[in-house]
Amino acid sequence: METACFKNLKSRPAPDTPPVVALCQGTGIGAVRRFVICCALIVSLVIALVFACPVYSQQIPSEAKPDNGKATVKDADNLSVASKLINDYFKAKGLDERGKILDALEKTGFMPSVKELSRIIKETAVYPSMEPLKRTTRKIMVSGKEYSYELSLPKGYTPKKEEPLIIALHGSGGNGLNALHIWRISEEDQDAEKEKMIDLIKRQGQKPPPKGSMRVRSTLETGQYIIAAPTLENAPGKGVSADLMEHLLPVLLEDVASVCNIDTNRVVITGFSMGGHFTWAETLHQPDCFAGAVPMMGACDDMGALSNLRSVPVYAIHGDKDNIVPVEFSRNATAALTALKFDVTYREIKGLGHTLFPWDSPECAKLLEWIGSRTRDPYPKKISYRFSGQSAAVKKIYWLEVVQGQKNAFTVEAEVVDNVVNIKSTGVTKATLLLNSELVDFAKDVIVRVNGRKVFNGRADPSYKFLLENFQEYSDPKSLFTAGITLDMR
Repeated sequence: METACFKNLKSRPAPDTPPVVALCQGTGIGAVRRFVICCALIVSLVIALVFACPVYSQQIPSEAKPDNGKATVKDADNLSVASKLINDYFKAKGLDERGKILDALEKTGFMPSVKELSRIIKETAVYPSMEPLKRTTRKIMVSGKEYSYELSLPKGYTPKKEEPLIIALHGSGGNGLNALHIWRISEEDQDAEKEKMIDLIKRQGQKPPPKGSMRVRSTLETGQYIIAAPTLENAPGKGVSADLMEHLLPVLLEDVASVCNIDTNRVVITGFSMGGHFTWAETLHQPDCFAGAVPMMGACDDMGALSNLRSVPVYAIHGDKDNIVPVEFSRNATAALTALKFDVTYREIKGLGHTLFPWDSPECAKLLEWIGSRTRDPYPKKISYRFSGQSAAVKKIYWLEVVQGQKNAFTVEAEVVDNVVNIKSTGVTKATLLLNSELVDFAKDVIVRVNGRKVFNGRADPSYKFLLENFQEYSDPKSLFTAGITLDMR
């Protein structure tokens, strides 16, 4: 008994059957020939359709999302959720609450870009209202001792807008107020400065003009920057310890950032005389904090560490008639930086002694223009660092955390190229490689070599836990890392 299917194959084609189908129907040798011809025609038809209508094979690429913009909306929704949860994290009062928020963040399966994370974290900060151009004296504790610094905000300052920061360091025997007044003199200090000028004129045996007719101004007038000027001598006459600034700087930056909306990518350190020495020393010690350094009439005491300034521009100023700090100090340091092909500007002022140039000097405009054009690169692809072991221990160098034991001397050179990190080091036992999407592609394996030896080859997984804990340790919203790889450097 035949089935219906075979019965249909034996039947003759209906009048409206397509020619190709009709050709394939029937039985016997002729049917076989017709079947072969039919197959050939069908293949030819398919090929013709493909080439005649290429749009069908290219209309929707595999990575495309044919949802008319819904993917963008979804990303925006994810960003909104992440932003709210991060804000909640910083408002949370206990570890349990923070732990639950971290779990919720990880479950989103979404990690914003580093730039978005910087914006989100900055928006969580709350700053007090402070009066622009008014000088405030603040107290900070450094290594168990109390120090003070003068803080002055720019004209038109508002907590809603971040501003660049100048850290100004005074000379020997001076104080933070002296350093601040190089850049800005507030109204409350005008009369005091006039009295100083009158006293100086009298001591020179001259008759001073009426007080009301005198004009007092800073050497470098700028209303554009937040200025923090610490007093480095804890007590008059007791001098300054060699590593004071290395301990003081992190505390100072943290305190300024707690009350002012500073742009951490635009922090410039500067100082005169002893302050110039400290400018060199602190920039060499912690280069990743600064967008630039301006040592004035200062000496660099560690020429061997100038390679640390690979990513920090320097603008050095010295008078050729300086009889306190010989001009050769600045000449030698800037020549060494030039030989390294680093970003260095040297201004040697003819006829100038151990003092600053006057406010109406063209050097003022040149310096301010240079400072205004500096921006830190927080994620340079190449870093180098030399630590002599003679100063306070250092931990983080841009995107590398190092463990060097009992303040042992060490050197590090590291570079990131196409997800491959090559590190050369001496004196470092362990390190943590800090990563983000600016440095590597997390969708690919990361390869790490230490002194030519491959120590890691695999994926680095970003996490909110790592991001937020790392931020809380360093408090820099523009130097963020979402993953870390622990390295054995021996």
